[in-house]
Amino acid sequence: YQTRDALSAKMAAVELRARELESELEVQRSLNRTIEQQVVSQMSSLVTLYEGARSLNTLDRQALLRGMLEFFSSALHADAASLYLREQDHWRLHEKLAPPGFDRIPERIFPTQGLIGRAGAENRVLSLRDWFGSEPEKAWAEREKSAAILAGPVRRDTGEIIGIFAVHSMDLLHFGSASVSLLSLLLDWAEAAISKCFYFEEIRSKLISDEILDVYNENYFKSRSRQEFIRSATYALPFSVILISLPGANALAPDRRLRFLRSVSRLLQDASREIDIVTKHPDPDIPFAVLMMTATTEQARELGGKFTREYERLGLGAGPDGSAGALALRIGIGSYSPDMKEVDELLAHARAEFR
Repeated sequence: YQTRDALSAKMAAVELRARELESELEVQRSLNRTIEQQVVSQMSSLVTLYEGARSLNTLDRQALLRGMLEFFSSALHADAASLYLREQDHWRLHEKLAPPGFDRIPERIFPTQGLIGRAGAENRVLSLRDWFGSEPEKAWAEREKSAAILAGPVRRDTGEIIGIFAVHSMDLLHFGSASVSLLSLLLDWAEAAISKCFYFEEIRSKLISDEILDVYNENYFKSRSRQEFIRSATYALPFSVILISLPGANALAPDRRLRFLRSVSRLLQDASREIDIVTKHPDPDIPFAVLMMTATTEQARELGGKFTREYERLGLGAGPDGSAGALALRIGIGSYSPDMKEVDELLAHARAEFR
């Protein structure tokens, strides 16, 4: 009996130890799951930051603003967010990210109007806690009374406020002082990208040439065509503009399109008179324009015919298999007449010839 009791005691001890080991193992499993969740969360944060950094690395203003809206929304776990830009005496909705049917995003916000307006007026990040009190639960309970939960000014490095980012819907778990600090950090981060983009636009606006195509740029076309129109109206001088359309060019692969446009640019410059000016045109479907000072409609048509003949002779419009006419060159001509009041009327005549 003593042996049986001793064996039973040992079995009980083994079972107890097994239960203890199982309990310890479960603790270890729980710790592993927690660690895995933290790793996944950290990886997700890193991916968000990486993608956000890429979205802010652009000199295109529209792409930058869109990337900023998407990046901020993702980082803050916002269900609905928007970006407002300044327009005269108010803030106008530029773009929003929201689920279908979400209707709590105003189209316009006036200075000091609500949380969004105050964020711009006070030049700082504001949340419901600034609007309804410092207690998070109490402030959150009042969220339906406000158009935004969180808002902050989008600035240049000069201090100029160009817009306001606003969060209109998010989970309670992500609302608090941490979200305010995070938005402040994101806005500071974006400030450098915005400033670089605006600086690039300002520098570009002062340039008059397109170095890639070796012609004058769109801004020069706008200013010079207006100047020549005024001169013609003042001194009754002839003035013509030739618009060059290349249907199908935009569908080419980027490298081939660039080589093609460079070739056409060289043709236009070689065929034009010394006093003519070859420029880019603002419309992507009309890549080039030729300003012909003191030129009548007949002279413009003569030069336009020369462009067409040279284009066909050089085979610039041939397809990859050598087939002719794959990319046609179309000419539109507008000339000054005394009954015209604005240069846009002259350009409209040139565009009409494409129809």
